[in-house]
Amino acid sequence: MGDLKQLYLKEINKFSKKMVYLEKENLYLNIKYRTKVDNKKAIVWISGYNDFFYHIYVADRILENNMDLWIIEFDNFGENLNKKNTPLHIENISDLILQVKETIKFQQKEKEYEKRYLYGHSLGGLIALMYSKKYPKEINGLILNSPLLHCSVSSIFLTYILILCTIILGKIPKVNEIKISKKSNKEIIEKIQESHYLDFNMFVINPSISLKLMHDIYNEISKLKNSKIKCNIPTIMFSNNYNYSRKSNEVKGEHILNVKKMEDYSYKFIQNLKIYKVDNGLHDIFSSDPIIIKECLDVLISWSKNN
Repeated sequence: MGDLKQLYLKEINKFSKKMVYLEKENLYLNIKYRTKVDNKKAIVWISGYNDFFYHIYVADRILENNMDLWIIEFDNFGENLNKKNTPLHIENISDLILQVKETIKFQQKEKEYEKRYLYGHSLGGLIALMYSKKYPKEINGLILNSPLLHCSVSSIFLTYILILCTIILGKIPKVNEIKISKKSNKEIIEKIQESHYLDFNMFVINPSISLKLMHDIYNEISKLKNSKIKCNIPTIMFSNNYNYSRKSNEVKGEHILNVKKMEDYSYKFIQNLKIYKVDNGLHDIFSSDPIIIKECLDVLISWSKNN
């Protein structure tokens, strides 16, 4: 594992870095990017919850195919940890949208592009959709990787819970955390660890998610679902063919989202949509086995040439 960590550090150091401090919100945004002079397109990469960019095997393929790569490392995610909060602590989902906006503002100062694609995994997929709805002229395409597009809990139910907490505590609770399964999360991380270069100290083995953030997420999904105007930006979505069964000893398939609901909801949100499904992928398709990663990269690159 030491050799893999050194290889990861060697590859990640090929990226330029820019730290942006948002004083009003007290947020530290870390932007990483690799560019080539002649590239006219760019992918802006938004990771999921408890996630960060370690997909260095993706970067070379993207650059070789005439696209630059820009990575958003949100405040308190991945390597961008600070001491002001616990890891992964997010006050408002709007803070994530703001950090995407600041990244694109910085990008526009550095280089002009003919086309800009937003890549989003899991929660990052929801953020990408929200951003493209708010700033459609800035985005030419969406690349969604197992996006968080369906609610398994009613936002109305969460609203009542928040009100109840407020009445009991006398204020809106800032951190009412719901624990995510430690066993299943550890299994997935160990599965990725077998074949990828990264420092797993940057993952939180037993992450929490605040009740306020869950409420925001479900409200935003409901807004997308009920919107009369669909997103008409060209979109490709990568998804597993089936859900992960905890009865099996093998960690494969979607382990967080309901695949069918994710696909059904995506058609309600997105007008110009292509779905590419794979067998035996992980929740993060681009953290799956190398054969699956290569297959999906081929599809992504082909799609980008036509969009």
